[in-house]
Amino acid sequence: GDASLPQAGAEPDALLDEATQLLFEHSVHAAHPRFHGYVGGAVAPIGVLAELLAAAVNTNVGLWHAAPMASEIEAQTVRWLAELVGYPAGCGGLLVSGGSMANTMALLAARRARLGSAVRSAVASCCAPASSTFTPARPTCTRWRPWWPSWATRSGKRRRAARAA
Repeated sequence: GDASLPQAGAEPDALLDEATQLLFEHSVHAAHPRFHGYVGGAVAPIGVLAELLAAAVNTNVGLWHAAPMASEIEAQTVRWLAELVGYPAGCGGLLVSGGSMANTMALLAARRARLGSAVRSAVASCCAPASSTFTPARPTCTRWRPWWPSWATRSGKRRRAARAA
């Protein structure tokens, strides 16, 4: 809303009651059997419990040593999903936050598979139709360039030269 930042905190019970009321009254209930507006999964009680546990532990699964159990759960889940769709044993993967991240990871994996160790010197372009999962505020063409510092140094020289001209 338009309210300014409160000077004092609220009682947790009152805050939870208000948040619950607002969320239930003003949310699209995608789990309803007659809701067909978006492609979304139905709410599953076990998923609610899993989200509660994940939020309570607040684990960062970016590094195995930081979250060994969560990392192993992810690895086992990926193995089961691979088996379910008929992929060979020993294949790998990871769980990501959604479609845009999955598309980005697929592009990175394809780039790595195609270029191997030459990936550091790759330059590739994708234009508007291929970049629909990226924010519209970005330019219509995105370029992958060699990693910093080599390309950053060159582009810095170009910017300085353009300013001087």
